[in-house]
Amino acid sequence: MKKYILLIIILLVGCSTDSTSSRDSTVFINLKAVSTITQGQSIYIPIDSLEALNIDILRDLEKNNIYLSEAETLLNVSNERPYNWYIDQGDTGTHGGNNCGPSASVMAALWQDKDFELTPQEARGEFRSSGGWWYTDDIKDFFKKHKISFSVDEYDGTFELVDTLNAGHIILLCIDTSYIEEKDEKNSYFGKFYDYDGGHFLIVKGYTYIKGRLFFEVYDSNCWGETYSDGSPKGKDRLYSGDELEEAIEIWWDNYFIIENV
Repeated sequence: MKKYILLIIILLVGCSTDSTSSRDSTVFINLKAVSTITQGQSIYIPIDSLEALNIDILRDLEKNNIYLSEAETLLNVSNERPYNWYIDQGDTGTHGGNNCGPSASVMAALWQDKDFELTPQEARGEFRSSGGWWYTDDIKDFFKKHKISFSVDEYDGTFELVDTLNAGHIILLCIDTSYIEEKDEKNSYFGKFYDYDGGHFLIVKGYTYIKGRLFFEVYDSNCWGETYSDGSPKGKDRLYSGDELEEAIEIWWDNYFIIENV
């Protein structure tokens, strides 16, 4: 569900960007340039849209005013490790076709602890060893068994994912890949690179803004040996649109795992 903020324009706009204010960083909307808005009107703006423009919301409770200001947060974050922790589920044995759950879980464990030794094949042996999908409860039980620090939060917008990544954590998602556009171009990092549509686990490790649009940096195990021209796996550091990922989350499992940076 998208969050919106009601902006009472008379409280925060000026007629030009030369207007003075005690808040030097305040962003004023030039009404002369926005012909559809008049002084005193109320408009609704999705919070994610403000974040995409790198704008923070400031509240002056004493004066009951709301301001927009230039954000001080980074425009991109990548919670990487100085060692390889990516896993291609195509290399995980007999049940590789259904091993996105074990693969994503082991990647999360490796990210948190570089000395984690269990493989996705061994993880599969612990839960649903005869095959089939892993479910979110299997991942919870796996993390608890192996003392991986995590929490589960209800999904309420991409801004929450950005905040989690800014805090230095990574995220494990259970999504419907039908909502991620397929763009299997040889050296493009955007979108999924396979034609599978359905339930899938993957890791979100970072984000970036490109031309005002939010993209999340993911480790997608559904690789099966596919590589770029430089030999690196196509499932590593893919960029999935924030808008598409939001639909993919909300339709399938409206929660997310936070893998803590300990």
